[in-house]
Amino acid sequence: MLNAEIEAAYRTYFPIIRAKCMRMLRDPQESFDVAQETFTRLCESRSDLQEPRAVLAWAYRTATRISIDRLRRRKVAGAIFVDVV
Repeated sequence: MLNAEIEAAYRTYFPIIRAKCMRMLRDPQESFDVAQETFTRLCESRSDLQEPRAVLAWAYRTATRISIDRLRRRKVAGAIFVDVV
């Protein structure tokens, strides 16, 4: 992928990815962070993505995985907090 294609994907898909993250995380700042991380990973993986049509599916799947990881960390952090108190 070229830089121009990544920029276009960001402008087009960022709101969709952020909305997905917001539905999962229910936290505006964290959903923004996860959406940003998704596109950072897209930049790092751009050589693997040959077909521009696959970008939305890749971003959606990546954002979902990152969101699930964040939810797991919250659960673990909450369990640790309860144990300490």
